[in-house]
Amino acid sequence: MNLAECIGTSCLVLLNTLGPDTPEESRRLIQVACRYFVETEDREGDLASVFGFDDDAEVLNAVAVKLGRPDLVVSI
Repeated sequence: MNLAECIGTSCLVLLNTLGPDTPEESRRLIQVACRYFVETEDREGDLASVFGFDDDAEVLNAVAVKLGRPDLVVSI
């Protein structure tokens, strides 16, 4: 699986954890990670560089760790 697929898979897992009892802070963090991933023109353009998804992975990883989900951290 390539980096973008790994990020996408982790984002889907995070989205699937959302429920009525999910704290607002957790919801916002998950939204940040997912939105950052789908936005192509962020710090490093996703399609403009071979390193384009590295910043997306960094954001996802920070959110995963903050939410206590180190299993969703992707290798860069």
